[in-house]
Amino acid sequence: MVKKTLCFVLTLAMLTAFILPQGIVSAAGSYNYAEALQKAIYFYECQQAGPLPEWNRVEWRGDATMNDEVLGGWYDAGDHVKFNLPMAYSAAMLGWALYEYGDDIEASGQRLHLERNLAFALDYLVACDRGDSVVYQIGDGAADHKWWGSAEVIEKEMTRPYFVGKDP
Repeated sequence: MVKKTLCFVLTLAMLTAFILPQGIVSAAGSYNYAEALQKAIYFYECQQAGPLPEWNRVEWRGDATMNDEVLGGWYDAGDHVKFNLPMAYSAAMLGWALYEYGDDIEASGQRLHLERNLAFALDYLVACDRGDSVVYQIGDGAADHKWWGSAEVIEKEMTRPYFVGKDP
C-alpha cells in the first residue's frame, strides 16, 4: 500500500508541474553588454606585467616586475604571480570568443582592445619557450599572498623566483 501511495503522490506532483501555468521568463533588454565586455577586457589590461604598452588604458598602473626572467604576461587572480597554465587558458578563451563572436565584438568597439590584449599574453607565452625548457611560473604564490602592495614595488620587497620545466 505504501508503494501505491508513493507512486500516486509522485505522479500527481509530476502532472501538477505540467498543468500549472508557467511563469514568463525574458532576458533583461536594457543591459549594456558592450560595457560589460569593455570592462572584462579592461581587467586584462589591469593585470599586465612588465613594460606596459602605450595602448594600455589603465592610468594608475606603471611598468612593473621589470627584473622577471620573462617580461610581460598577465598577473593571476589579482596577485603578482604569473602562472602560465591559467594565462594560456584565458588567452585561448579570448581567442575562441573572437572566433565565435568576432562580428559582435567588432560592433561593440572592443575588437582592437581584445586583439591587443590577446597578443600581449601570447607574446609572453612564446617568450617562455626556451627550446629545451619552458618557464611555466614567475613568482612565489605563498610569499606573494603574505604581502599586500602594488606590482610596481613588489621587487623592492621580495625576490621573484621563476620555475622551469625541461624535456625529459
